[in-house]
Amino acid sequence: MIPEFEDHELALAAELLELRFGRPMAFELAEAQLPADPPPAPPVACPALFWEVRGAQFVVCKIGDARYRGQAFDASGQPIGAIEDDEHVDLGDCIDALLRRRREGTREP
Repeated sequence: MIPEFEDHELALAAELLELRFGRPMAFELAEAQLPADPPPAPPVACPALFWEVRGAQFVVCKIGDARYRGQAFDASGQPIGAIEDDEHVDLGDCIDALLRRRREGTREP
């Protein structure tokens, strides 16, 4: 079983989002279903953080102890940027990569 986000991880996410956007940003705790490795095993449920900004949606999934995977989606639900090799051992790095992907994918300053 994948552990839930801990308080220090939630505090870090809140701090990083506030630094990026200059104001507190709300995010939601959720559960995501990720494909199992190797297929065709059933999907694996994992804890996730979700937030939405300027028409884009962001998801960070906790896929193990100190293992995170992030994905960003545009307003139509299409992925922003490549998702290959988007696994991180640091939550801050995962969030930073997602926010950079958003800027690069939309020409946001």
